[in-house]
Amino acid sequence: MSNQGPGTSNEKPIATPTRIDTEFTRMIGVDYPIIGAPMFLISYEALAVGVARGGGLGTIPLPNFRTVGELKQTLARIRAETDRPIGVNIHVSGKFPWKEHLALCLNFGVKFFITSLGDPRLILDDVHASGGKVFADVITVEQGLKARDRGVDGLIAVADSAGGHAGRDPLMILVPYPQVQGGSAGDRRRRHQYRRSDGGFHGPRGLCGHYRNTPHCHP
Repeated sequence: MSNQGPGTSNEKPIATPTRIDTEFTRMIGVDYPIIGAPMFLISYEALAVGVARGGGLGTIPLPNFRTVGELKQTLARIRAETDRPIGVNIHVSGKFPWKEHLALCLNFGVKFFITSLGDPRLILDDVHASGGKVFADVITVEQGLKARDRGVDGLIAVADSAGGHAGRDPLMILVPYPQVQGGSAGDRRRRHQYRRSDGGFHGPRGLCGHYRNTPHCHP
């Protein structure tokens, strides 16, 4: 006769790994190959700190901040909460004061930068001089090859199920280069792609919790 009471089970609990070793986790110094996606008007300091404390890489998008002063206050609050690595998404198109943003982030010890809407070479020298890494958002093979040739440390392969400016090219053709899957990491139909990547973005599916900055959860 079983001695099990209600709600008990013979199954052993699944052990949670203390660290997952990938090229990305070694490069950035985080425990898990997970980036909290830098989503415009959603990813602020609370979400970045929460992801960082959980062992991933918390990030914020710099276009969230209309003034350098606002960004400085945010970075100061983040650093007051955690000394874990954090990253930023920097737009180098010229629509935002990216030079001032870059200098401020480097002063606060940010070591991971994702470039969008412009040439990553604009920040490469300064970031590398500080010991940091630059990944480039890409949505096509052509963009990926161009970013690689310009000296970036890795790619954010924006998959066809990613939010925002989604790409059309299959993710797998970008896997041979150090790469993070941008989008659809929570989609079980695409988990085979995620397993072959060095890491993944986690965005709206992770917002149904304490740190969300939206009135409704994404399905």
